[in-house]
Amino acid sequence: MIRFFVTILFLCVSSIECNLENFAKVSVDNKVFYVSREKVTFLAALRNCQEHGLVPATVDSYTENKALLSSGCLAAASGQTTTGTYLWLGYLKIQNVVHNLNTLLVPTYTNFEPGQPDKWEEFCVEMECSDGEWHDNYCDRKYNYVCQEPGKGTELPSESTG
Repeated sequence: MIRFFVTILFLCVSSIECNLENFAKVSVDNKVFYVSREKVTFLAALRNCQEHGLVPATVDSYTENKALLSSGCLAAASGQTTTGTYLWLGYLKIQNVVHNLNTLLVPTYTNFEPGQPDKWEEFCVEMECSDGEWHDNYCDRKYNYVCQEPGKGTELPSESTG
């Protein structure tokens, strides 16, 4: 009996999913997204991802964006209409250039609405759930957010030793 309990405890401590009851899991291709059901500021979203052993989510393709739009947004809106629902993504705008927050590189895929990003004082990036388009926005707004499991494509580039 004690061995069984210790095994279950170990599995739960080593598994990301044990502490994610406030998230909806969205799998697409080889990536797993965790969409929050709570609304927080961008900074709180980053902290919450880290506290769960995750990293801020970045979207690498149309397929991933579409999956977040359909399944992720619906989960964030708790099954209600997705109009007025937004998701913080793992990008930050520095000197009017958007960067992947995990790698600090300029992303190869984006889905910004035409004319976006548009304001120097809006540094954070969100996805609007009514259409899946991205916008720069003020970081103190409270939105749902998306995390992902760390892995390929989320590491900082290594310094070259040349």
